[in-house]
Amino acid sequence: MYITFFVYAFFGALSSVVCGEAASPTKPWLTRDALVAAAIEGHPDVRAAEQAWVAARGQHLQSSMLPDPEFEVEFEELPGAFDLGQFGERTVAITQTVENPIKWFYRSRSTKHITEAVRYSVYEMTRLRVATRAKVAFDRVLADQMILASTHKHLALSEGLRDRARVRFEAGDVPRLELLRAEVEATRGLNRLTEAEMGLAVSRTVLAELAGQEIPPRVEGQLLSEVAMIDLERLHQLSRQNRPDLLGSEQVLASTCSSRSAAVAGWVPDVSLSLGRQTINGGGSRSSSWKASVGFAIPLWAPFRQRGQLMEAAADGARADAELESLVRSTRMEVESAYLAYQMSHKRVILFDERILSLATESHRVARESYEQGKATYLELLAAQQTLNTSRIDRVEALFSYQQAIAELEFSVGTDLSTQEAAR
Repeated sequence: MYITFFVYAFFGALSSVVCGEAASPTKPWLTRDALVAAAIEGHPDVRAAEQAWVAARGQHLQSSMLPDPEFEVEFEELPGAFDLGQFGERTVAITQTVENPIKWFYRSRSTKHITEAVRYSVYEMTRLRVATRAKVAFDRVLADQMILASTHKHLALSEGLRDRARVRFEAGDVPRLELLRAEVEATRGLNRLTEAEMGLAVSRTVLAELAGQEIPPRVEGQLLSEVAMIDLERLHQLSRQNRPDLLGSEQVLASTCSSRSAAVAGWVPDVSLSLGRQTINGGGSRSSSWKASVGFAIPLWAPFRQRGQLMEAAADGARADAELESLVRSTRMEVESAYLAYQMSHKRVILFDERILSLATESHRVARESYEQGKATYLELLAAQQTLNTSRIDRVEALFSYQQAIAELEFSVGTDLSTQEAAR
């Protein structure tokens, strides 16, 4: 009796620690949406991706600026190399080179597209990936909590059978072998409880890492089995509209088109504007005057340079187009695979809810009543009880697989799937 008491005390304390009952009562419960928001906001992968986007914006800003102006001071008719005050003529001027507006516009637009490509392919894609991981991690904790509760219930039933077997053995109604089997099953129940506790502890650790917390948070929610019918073609449309890596690849293709237009605009010359003040030292008097000049760069080597630029832009465009087509194909395959997994997991949930769990429950009820009336053996009751517990755990895993399939389907299309959206 004392050994049993200490075993209960030990596992009760372990359950309190793992399940979060010993956590601070002031610490709020974490919902699924709150976890996703916290993971997106604070995960280092998202911060790194955001900085990559910031760096791309900085590069675009640099490419949009004019070249640095040139400041020039010229001295003429000096009696000595360092006799600057004895000049005959001095000119102070500033020159600014202005790229032709057409080439500047297309070059700036090309880097703008690259910035958007980094935003979608790196930043938004990382956010989507982290959000999907957070959803799956949250649902895994819920599933492990349900498995732990089912394991507790199975352990209670096993210990109840053991106690009844001990009473019947002491009364001489059953052999010692039946009591030993009951003891073994109760001990195995404790082992399953330990495994369930450890599984929950691991999943909560993963959840804490995504939430950015040292202590695993307490979660609030439930695994849902409601299903909204989703059309596959609609999913393909959503993926083309929302998938960040597809949008980023389209931006890369648009950038190559702008680069080609900038190369064509290379025929238009750049302009140099200069403004200066000239001072003439005529004996004891000085006179000053302003001067302005306009210069044009002669695109003498443009045919050769432009030919290389157009070849480069055409090759980059063809590569970007091929990469986009490849990504469209792989995304389409990913959507179809995720949709198939969604359908299969849906069928499993329906099968458990409509048949397996109800049959296992009824079988256990009949076996228990028959055992109490002496019409069934302990092994038959034990088999029915194990079947019921396994069915409960398998149903939880089916629910988790269903929720995971939905999360992966949402990842494949790049957006959350609501009932309203799916019904369109």
